[in-house]
Amino acid sequence: MLAIDCAAKASFASRNESGAVRLAARDTASASIIKVASFLARAAHAGDAPWGGVNSLKAAMLGVFSMEFLREVIRDEDMVRIHTRIRPSESGLTVVPAVTTLEMMIRARTSSALEPVSDRVDRCLEAGGTCPGCRIDY
Repeated sequence: MLAIDCAAKASFASRNESGAVRLAARDTASASIIKVASFLARAAHAGDAPWGGVNSLKAAMLGVFSMEFLREVIRDEDMVRIHTRIRPSESGLTVVPAVTTLEMMIRARTSSALEPVSDRVDRCLEAGGTCPGCRIDY
């Protein structure tokens, strides 16, 4: 099995006035963290008795939506970016989902800019889960 100790990536962003390719790596984030959060709730049949369940998908969506409000409190020069993805659910369309897993990558120019944003993202997730009554596993 091949072991990778370090991986590097460079993206070509554009060409300057003389036509030379400019690498985006020098202008972008150098610190990042990956988070995985599972929202744990209670399944129910969505058509028969949805009130008997707690919707983990809606809790995750609420957490992601609350992250949008972080834009106003993050400095532009910190170049913070938050990327989210919801893993596909194994429950059917007529089921209030009991588990929803959210994957996130938070990037910033420096680790000192990354840490407070990471804490704020955790609070957003907690708010999204607390509102409908979900438990969150990290």
